[in-house]
Amino acid sequence: TSTLLKLARLDMGSESFEHVPVDLGSVVTAELRFLASVARERDLAVSCNVAAGSAVEGDPEVLRIVVSNLLGNAVQHAPPGSTVACGLARAEQGWSLEVVNDAGDLQPGDLAALCEPFWRGDDSRGDRQRAGLGLALSHALALRADLRLEFSLVGGRLRAALSGGQPSDTPTPRNGSSS
Repeated sequence: TSTLLKLARLDMGSESFEHVPVDLGSVVTAELRFLASVARERDLAVSCNVAAGSAVEGDPEVLRIVVSNLLGNAVQHAPPGSTVACGLARAEQGWSLEVVNDAGDLQPGDLAALCEPFWRGDDSRGDRQRAGLGLALSHALALRADLRLEFSLVGGRLRAALSGGQPSDTPTPRNGSSS
């Protein structure tokens, strides 16, 4: 619901995007802490290569929402006993947060549908607790915030990459934990 509210406020013009330093490492760490019990229940190995203090420029709420959806999707849909990994890559032109997980029976043809509302792909994604909106809303929000959200499938692993402009050089970034 926070994603829908954010999109509605942006569309109505009652809110605009912030462009401030955000500690992406703290955002990722907080979300992984929230998902830890689900990961344990599903016997997932989770690795994170995003250090606290890893600042990027962006809107704290947008980054929190999209990162939450990407990590939550990976933990919920990775086959039990597999691995979920995330890492931050920096380049001269910007940054990219990658979340990678075993894709189960996801097929290359499914990639185009990942960001379609209500798409769940197969029976394992069809539980009644999820509506199939998280990636669709995250994709829409990322586009409006001038971020890129792309998916690829290589060797049976799904790679979700959220990328943006310049990495921030600010030493005291915001933690992005607003709701």
